Amino acid sequence: MLRTRVALTSALLIALFLFLPPCSGEGELFLDDGKAMTISGRTLILTSDITVKNESQLMVTNSRIQLSVRGERGYNVSVLDKGTIILSNSMLQSLFNASTITLSGNSNVTFYNSNITGFNVLSSTENSSLEVQGGQIIVPYVNCSGKAFSITDGFMAKGDLHVNTPVANLDRFKGDRVFVNVGNSTLKRIECCLLAVKSVGPIYLNSSRAGNCSIQSDQKTVTADSTYDSLKFLSSGVAVNVSISKGKAGGPIYADTNVTIQRYWYLKVNVTDLAGTGIPAKIIIEDYFGKTMVTGEADAKGLYLEPTLAEIINSSKTNFIGNYRVRAEYLNYTTRSVPVVLDENRYVELKFTDSIPLETTTKLTVHPIVVKVGEPVKMRGWINSGKPGEHIEMIVSGPNNSRVETVYKTGEGGVFEGEFRPYIEGRWIIYADWLGGSPQGITTRSQAFIVTAEPRPSILILFIRALPIAIVVLGICVAVAFLVLGRFKESRL
Repeated sequence: MLRTRVALTSALLIALFLFLPPCSGEGELFLDDGKAMTISGRTLILTSDITVKNESQLMVTNSRIQLSVRGERGYNVSVLDKGTIILSNSMLQSLFNASTITLSGNSNVTFYNSNITGFNVLSSTENSSLEVQGGQIIVPYVNCSGKAFSITDGFMAKGDLHVNTPVANLDRFKGDRVFVNVGNSTLKRIECCLLAVKSVGPIYLNSSRAGNCSIQSDQKTVTADSTYDSLKFLSSGVAVNVSISKGKAGGPIYADTNVTIQRYWYLKVNVTDLAGTGIPAKIIIEDYFGKTMVTGEADAKGLYLEPTLAEIINSSKTNFIGNYRVRAEYLNYTTRSVPVVLDENRYVELKFTDSIPLETTTKLTVHPIVVKVGEPVKMRGWINSGKPGEHIEMIVSGPNNSRVETVYKTGEGGVFEGEFRPYIEGRWIIYADWLGGSPQGITTRSQAFIVTAEPRPSILILFIRALPIAIVVLGICVAVAFLVLGRFKESRL
């Protein structure tokens, strides 16, 4: 009986040990003189400060640390003299709203997918570094004036974030009010209500969404692919694809005194030939007086995408220069000019109306190029690899959206042949495409050719056309008959 009770008691104690949540009312957490401590998979309630100093390290993983039992008094976190705290998939919480987290003395704190909540201030000074990768900072005031600050995939719903460091990185950050005064920075994918950026170095603020925004740099200032409720440049700079949500046609950008802003929009051009094949043509952008403003090159697919200057803004006026005409040139061929008003991102299609001799992996010849309806058109070509057994698709498109697609195989030397009989009068476009062929930096589509199919004349028209010939032949026959008859009569006499 005694053994049974002991066994039951032991089992109960083991069950309690295994299934009760780890919880502690431990007091002081103080690390000094290079000591290291790891807290993993625990829930701790501490009723004293956390201090990590003199090259010591505290690592917290998959845990929850609470300062104060019921918020009866405040406890602080201090990292100093090259101390290090690393939080991974954890929570650090204070129940007293006057508690602080302070970094100083070349210390370092890193949060990985962790939440910081309940503190009043988070600050870094004296060459210390703070890095946040994922998680939430539920602190009303964060002031980073140490050596470096980095936040990626972070969220700070309410409060002020002040960054005054030589190096700063803000990427995929959602906040409330953000003030950045740095030397070297990476600023992209920021969402906030207020954003003020100042730097002694270049500013590149990209892919962001903010309410009121102001930017100033001692060097280059560029903001691109972003939307603001209002935007003001305190120093000269460039805005590329920037929209002001509370305005029309992209909205106004404001310039401070003696500040000039260049505003760009993206101009996308697609250049094709008759068959819709992309042409790596030269793109020419002219003003409405015909003066060439910009030139560029389309890629192997015939696509050109570049920011193009549309406005020059200063504190007194906006000068719109985005009235352009766009055309393309390739070898001795040119497209028509298309007018463009660049008050937003624009897309332009340019098409060559001639058969363009492309640099391509697939060559094609077509003969003849003028036939009657129903007459054969011979098509012959080859691929530059010379491989037999490759599949070549012959595409023929014609009037009334007619389209014929036929697949051939290459023979010896990579040669292929085919035939087509136009069944409708009009213009037919013929080209070949090497299916599965390597583009080799150029297109697999051949040059496109135009074949004109003329209507066959009716029987009446053929008869009318043949009538003069028939009359002449009949006259000759009659004359010959009279001549023969005359000689016959002479011979009888």
